[in-house]
Amino acid sequence: MPDTLFENELFGHARGAFTDAHRAQKGLVAMADSGTLFLDEIDALSLAAQAKLLRFLQEHTFRPLGSDHYDRADVRVIAATNRDLEACVRNTQLRPDLYFRLNVLRLHLPPLRERPGDIPLLAQSVLKEHSASSPTAPASFSTAALRVLAAHNWPGNVRELSNVVQRAMVACDSNTIEPSHITIGDENAPSQAEPTKVTDFRSARRVALDAFERRYVEDLLRKHRGNVTHAAREAHQDRRAFGRFIKKHQISRVLV
Repeated sequence: MPDTLFENELFGHARGAFTDAHRAQKGLVAMADSGTLFLDEIDALSLAAQAKLLRFLQEHTFRPLGSDHYDRADVRVIAATNRDLEACVRNTQLRPDLYFRLNVLRLHLPPLRERPGDIPLLAQSVLKEHSASSPTAPASFSTAALRVLAAHNWPGNVRELSNVVQRAMVACDSNTIEPSHITIGDENAPSQAEPTKVTDFRSARRVALDAFERRYVEDLLRKHRGNVTHAAREAHQDRRAFGRFIKKHQISRVLV
């Protein structure tokens, strides 16, 4: 985000600090006073924003935008990243003084492929979470299905696992998810029934349109918890016409 927006989000602003600043507003630091401030993707900050954050970490004081005085906040800061911060320092993308200031207690979370024992527990947790709003959702995985999940490399980590489990829930029409319900890979890739290489404009348009229709209908059904009437209303479609899209793409209505 722009440096000025970052500063406003972190430290807030005083009344009249800028146009439309009709009242003072607390920033994240003030709201986290006596608590914890979690900063994700810390490496994405600009060098100027890093300097402002470093000043607060060193002095525990900050000045809201447009204010004429400094405030103090007692905040525990947790910063996270999925990048190699030492490499960011070497490439001058991260200030070394900020890196050493943050690197007090370091916790490394291994990727999912390095902790296969967590996969069944995480899969069951995702299934339980998304089954709460759907009485017809499957309740468990078969042993064979869990073996399929454990055998995958999971480059997308927990996010990828969550998507695969939700996709299996849609495909499953029984109480137990089996290997046949699990699809791992690029969900936007063409199916085996579709040509992998499109040679003419008409075919390319058909493939793109079919893919768009399916994703659009699935997203609406998921948003409305499988309620076709509500999904059709948002799409400005007649319920029967919307139902034909569901039938055409063989989409399960049990989407969560």
